[in-house]
Amino acid sequence: VGCAGGGGADELECMRGVDAARLLKAQGFVWAPTVDGTVLTAKPVDALAGGGMPPSVRTVVHGVTAHEGAAWWLLRGAQLTRDDVLAEVTPMVRGSASNAAMAYEQYDRWLPREPGTPTFPLSRPSVIYAALLTHWLFQCPAADFQRRVPAATAATTAFYAYNYTHVSDECTVFPLPDVATVRLFGAFHVSEVPYAFGVNASATCGLRSAIDNAQLARMSTQWLRATAGAAPDAAWPPYGAGAAALYANLHDGELRMQPFDATVDARCALWTKLGQPQFVN
Repeated sequence: VGCAGGGGADELECMRGVDAARLLKAQGFVWAPTVDGTVLTAKPVDALAGGGMPPSVRTVVHGVTAHEGAAWWLLRGAQLTRDDVLAEVTPMVRGSASNAAMAYEQYDRWLPREPGTPTFPLSRPSVIYAALLTHWLFQCPAADFQRRVPAATAATTAFYAYNYTHVSDECTVFPLPDVATVRLFGAFHVSEVPYAFGVNASATCGLRSAIDNAQLARMSTQWLRATAGAAPDAAWPPYGAGAAALYANLHDGELRMQPFDATVDARCALWTKLGQPQFVN
């Protein structure tokens, strides 16, 4: 925004005079810890990968929901067009409109075609937007973290990786569109939080179904065990143990161990190719 080079207070004073909309546009889509040299001296993932996990931390549970990015579409509450999606994606690929279009077209080829309205009342661009945000902002950073950190801290800390796919029959977690629409997307950002902490986080939820109650009972117990430094579940081995890296799929009160989804690698490779900044953690 034309303020670089003055240093310290001069740069800050210059930026105070820049229009807020211009600052936001220049910032792009960045959601990460701030390394200030005092409270945080390095990115957490880099510190942990270098063996920086405190000895007292014996158990770490780390994972994502299957459709994290759907929450952003749900919060917008509108059908998106291709132009809407390209406007959102361009800052994610360092301002390159051509790279944004390439990402859009690649996801359009990757994703299965869904039936149109009324059985699937979501625009194709809305589905693409939810999918690409899931990978760019969540699944790719999570995969990076889970591959780098456990090996560096294996002597003192056990890592447990999960992919959350449970969708409530009755609860949307916070006031969002109706449950039927939510279920079309699948488990979105923070869907697992009420179950992990054993609380009803939304005034919009009714009485949970038997399946919801089973999910809550098992998952809240898993998180309590992890905070005590124990394995979350007898059926959940640490990530990387054995011949293959296994994730726990948390779904309908059950725990199923599954191998890493190789398709995520292809998605993450695309974002790296298109000039995405280093994954944040």
